[in-house]
Amino acid sequence: MGNSIALIEIAREDLDASNLLYINGLYPQSIFYLQQSVEKIIKQIGLTNEIIEAKDLQKEIGHKTEKIFKRLVQRTSPITGDTQESIDKDYQTIIDINKSTPLAELIPAVINTLDSYRNQEFPYELEDLISQVFSFIKENNQQITADIDLEKLTNSRIQSFKEVWPKYHSSIMVLFILNSLLSDYVSKVRYPIGEEFERPSCIYVKDNELVKAVPYFQDCIDESIKAILKFQISQRLL
Repeated sequence: MGNSIALIEIAREDLDASNLLYINGLYPQSIFYLQQSVEKIIKQIGLTNEIIEAKDLQKEIGHKTEKIFKRLVQRTSPITGDTQESIDKDYQTIIDINKSTPLAELIPAVINTLDSYRNQEFPYELEDLISQVFSFIKENNQQITADIDLEKLTNSRIQSFKEVWPKYHSSIMVLFILNSLLSDYVSKVRYPIGEEFERPSCIYVKDNELVKAVPYFQDCIDESIKAILKFQISQRLL
């Protein structure tokens, strides 16, 4: 629990740093801390949901936080039918699109996608979804759940769950999209670019499409941090 709390606090500090750097025109540094904030939140989600352990954070995961999403999908593969091959292929498709699409086209598409997740209503009947999840848990953890009245537990907590789950779900999708977009910028904005060793500050200027989108992305991350904390506290994960 201590590691999870520390990570969410650092994610907030990184977001605050990104805001301050942007205000002062230090755009490459602002993008770097924006990416770092996303990275810390995803790691916090991984720890809180026991997808990863603290020892995995540096060597196993490092900056490649997409591994946490892949592990999450692997866990649900008995329900979704996804295979490791299909997971890797789908993620690589996203990366290829990000790399091959000009920023002037990519950023508006990303913003439209983020808007759709931020404003969406959860598309399923939550009672049915929760019942399916608990059935899956019971089937795969019979010894643990033998003495638990899952139906009573579901009924007692379903209302609070319904209040926090949709925003939590959309926040995770927002973070996945931002992580896919920003993961390369952990190094791009800190080192000379190309054979001419061009300074990042000469490329990531005020009129750069990514730079113009930073305040919007900051709002997305701020909203996600609040929603994730609210969900984790209400479900006693913190």
